[in-house]
Amino acid sequence: KADLIERRLDFELRPYQKTAWETLKEYSNIGCFFPPSTGKTIVILYADTHIKPPHLVGVRTLLLKEQWRDRIEAHTDLKLGDNNDPKVGDEIFVMTYHEIIRKSPAILKKLGVEKWQVKAIDEVQHWPSDWFSKMAFVPSRYTIGASATPYREDGREEYIFALTGVAVGMAWDEFKKAGIIRSPDCN
Repeated sequence: KADLIERRLDFELRPYQKTAWETLKEYSNIGCFFPPSTGKTIVILYADTHIKPPHLVGVRTLLLKEQWRDRIEAHTDLKLGDNNDPKVGDEIFVMTYHEIIRKSPAILKKLGVEKWQVKAIDEVQHWPSDWFSKMAFVPSRYTIGASATPYREDGREEYIFALTGVAVGMAWDEFKKAGIIRSPDCN
């Protein structure tokens, strides 16, 4: 409870997103595996606006980095940090996986903290690769891994679940029953 705060977020959680939030509060580490476009980003932003900073969002590409920064600026009142010039008081940093591995320790030091409060990794199916698995050693109090496709062709998909924590959103039939997604038409 000492970690919790209330900040601006322009979204309300749906029931299944509330379940993810409650699971994060209980276990500190979750894998959020909802179908595409059903609100994994909202779960991460909710955690970032309801847990004291500093926070880290890890993304695979520069385009995703730009999209995340735009969403944070548009829908929260969190102060975005500059990865090249971090300052005490910066609350959330969006970094590519490579930046996390290279810059995160120095940024934490400059912020005067030992770990991130929330470390959220988008497209977490990439995490088990030889290089990106180094992100597991970036210290955080809470971890959220987000992916609609937690599968790999190299046989390392069990590491996705080991690195993220308690899996939420794996039962896509519940999303179908609620009318949120539907099975595709196949010809």
